[in-house]
Amino acid sequence: MKRKKNALENTRTLLAVVLIAFFCREIFTDTLIACAALVAGIMLFPFPRSTRGKLFRLILSVLISIYAVGIYSEVFPDPIIHPDIDESRIRIHFIDVGQGDSTFIEFNDGETMLIDGGTEEYGAVISKYIQSLGYTRIDYVVGTHPHADHIGGLVPVIQKYDIGGYYTPQIPDHVTPDTYTPVKLDQTLKNKKIQTTYIARDDVILENEDLSVKCISPKPDAYYEDMNQYSAMISIIFGRMRVIITGDAGKQAEYDLVGENLECEVLRLGHHGSGDATSYSFLDQTSPNIAVISVGIDNEFYDPNPTLLSRLEDKGIDVFRTDLDGTKQITLSKYDIIDVQKEK
Repeated sequence: MKRKKNALENTRTLLAVVLIAFFCREIFTDTLIACAALVAGIMLFPFPRSTRGKLFRLILSVLISIYAVGIYSEVFPDPIIHPDIDESRIRIHFIDVGQGDSTFIEFNDGETMLIDGGTEEYGAVISKYIQSLGYTRIDYVVGTHPHADHIGGLVPVIQKYDIGGYYTPQIPDHVTPDTYTPVKLDQTLKNKKIQTTYIARDDVILENEDLSVKCISPKPDAYYEDMNQYSAMISIIFGRMRVIITGDAGKQAEYDLVGENLECEVLRLGHHGSGDATSYSFLDQTSPNIAVISVGIDNEFYDPNPTLLSRLEDKGIDVFRTDLDGTKQITLSKYDIIDVQKEK
């Protein structure tokens, strides 16, 4: 009889915990506060009164506390944060990764894309940022080219997240870097059994009724002496709006796009706003309303180039720099830029 009573009290306690957890999840926006409230609720709950029952409540409280620490340490996903999916918009996040490059995109159907990941030490920054948006999966990962300031941070991100596929241009042997970072990335992809798809101009990565994501450079038969020119340039068209991400592609790659219709609302400038990219003609060809420069504070390359900045100012283009503005978030509808936010 006593066992039945204890079992009943334990069952009643579990039901109470579930109810308290539900209300904590609905009321609080901070998971640690919600877990603290849940533990307090369990400890203050008057049942079971038996010694075994009190021990049962104590064990539950300890387990919830461990879970909270796991969320804070990013071992477990945050149960409170959910992706903010809206079929009428896409959001593009230009993440501040110092003198590197990383762009995270939330598509209108709930899928996601990460283009580049900065150097390896920024992998944790990117992971935490994506987790803060509520995502546990990245459907498309693009490495524009195998320089460490673009693909280094992809290694820890790929290790942590469920990845749909990896996309990158085929780099010829004569410019392929003999460095540790590309080798480590290749091994990480193999270890997780993630398929690599090589992309070139006109290759479509994603397409549906309202959305088209494709590679616009390099040409399949392109030949350059500089690996940066082989960077995958990605065009994202949503309704009437277009965003172009250029990697480190410079004036040679831009010249090979002469004659193409590349008008866009947002242009992520090539090679961190250096003087060897974003030529006069390419800027006229793309005619963006917003230019984004991913660049580090007081970098040794003196990026962005002062002449380029003057050119952007003369054309009345809004310029956002990660060194000055931090991470930049731009929300697009099918017809307009509806929101622009910056971190600093």
